[in-house]
Amino acid sequence: PGANVISTVDMFDATNRKKAVSRIATGDYDMVIMTHDHMNLLKMKPETQEKYMQEEIDQLEDAILKSREEDDSKGNRVVKQLETAKSKLEARLKQALDDSKKDDAVFFEETGIDQLFVDEAHKFKSLPCYTKQSRLKGVPTNRSDRATNMLMRARWLQERNGGRGVVFATGT
Repeated sequence: PGANVISTVDMFDATNRKKAVSRIATGDYDMVIMTHDHMNLLKMKPETQEKYMQEEIDQLEDAILKSREEDDSKGNRVVKQLETAKSKLEARLKQALDDSKKDDAVFFEETGIDQLFVDEAHKFKSLPCYTKQSRLKGVPTNRSDRATNMLMRARWLQERNGGRGVVFATGT
C-alpha cells in the first residue's frame, strides 16, 4: 500500500517524453508501469546495441562456416541466404549507431530500471534462428524490432543481475 508507483500513461507524447524519462531516472520508484510502445521508445546505448548485434553477427558467421563445410547442392544457397542476413544485420548496426548519436534522450540503461515484468510476452516472439539448414518449418527467419529490443533489454538486465531481472507472462 505504501509503494511509490508511477505510470507513463499520458506522459510519453513527443513533447513530454524526455521529462517523463528523466522523472523515472531520478525518482525513487518501486514500480514504473509503461506500455509496450512506451518501452520501445526507450533506446539502448550504442555500446549495448553494438555488443548484442556483434554477438548475432558471430552466430551468423558460425552458421556460414558450418554451411560451407558441407559440400552439397543446398550449401551455396544457404550460404548466400546467411551472408545476405549478415549484410542486413551489419547495415542495421550501422544505422542504429548513427541514429543514437542524433538523440539526446536518456537511454534505458540510465533509467534505473533493474527488473522487468512483461505482460503479453507473446508479442515479443519473432527472433531469427540461424542454422546451416534452410527453410525448416517452424524455425523463424524474420525479425521483429520489438522482439529484438526486448531481447537486448533482457540480456542487459540478466548480465547485471546474475541471470535474473526479467519475468515474462502471457495468457496465450
